[in-house]
Amino acid sequence: MLYKFRDFDNERMELSKQITTMYPEGASVYPLGINGMFAYSFLVREVMQDRFPIEEDPNKADFYLTLFFDEVAQKTYSKKGPVFHLIHDPNPEIAQLPWDMISKKPTENIRTLINALGENPYREGLEKTPMRVLKSLIEMTSGYDQDPSEVLVVFPEVCDEMVLLKNIEFHSLCEHHLLPFSGVAHVAYLPNTHVVGVSKLARLVEVFAKRMQIQERLTDQITKALIDVVRCKGAACVIEATHLCMSCRGIQKQNARMVTSSLLGAFKDDPATRQEFFSMIG
Repeated sequence: MLYKFRDFDNERMELSKQITTMYPEGASVYPLGINGMFAYSFLVREVMQDRFPIEEDPNKADFYLTLFFDEVAQKTYSKKGPVFHLIHDPNPEIAQLPWDMISKKPTENIRTLINALGENPYREGLEKTPMRVLKSLIEMTSGYDQDPSEVLVVFPEVCDEMVLLKNIEFHSLCEHHLLPFSGVAHVAYLPNTHVVGVSKLARLVEVFAKRMQIQERLTDQITKALIDVVRCKGAACVIEATHLCMSCRGIQKQNARMVTSSLLGAFKDDPATRQEFFSMIG
């Protein structure tokens, strides 16, 4: 069974009634990822006339919104507030038509941009580019759907030595020009009563890198998440990256490499711990 346009309209009208009954105008919503933004556009902006503003901090939102039923999102965010799904059936076969309809506006905007750059967006080679661009952006910003507390699985373990994972490769998206920046992150923490699986440190970097970012914020978010979730004695992160917005446009310095650091707890307060960390990452 395929969704029809009438079915989709019925669902968003019913959800609109449910939300407006539960919340007064001005209550804040946090859209979960790109799909959540699609749901926001087709529900809040079009049906509810922008009655509910977007909250940038997921911990302060009154409720959460996504497009399709998402078990992970439900598990992660339902502890903080209600998670509303515009389309309840997660079966991808019956999700095809709503996806085509919802993706129409973004792809049309990309097509308009291609035309503004002097190209024919309908010629062979560019005809399917708008959908490719949209899908690649969704993939590159998939970190919005992930919660660091779900990624950082901790285990009780007594350990008083530094834990360091070096050279974690990542790709992120500069929020100023929507161009990629790429590099490596060195992440360390000083355990207290728990340790984290080594792969989870790499996953943590991905959670924050797969968003529209600036490098300074990305570095800070990684250490703050370690402190908040693992409750460690200290956390440190150094990121080295090259930015396409600097190498292929503007000043065009191809070999320039930006380095940022964030030191919290023992890494900031104890010179010996700080020195050991910088010595280990070289």
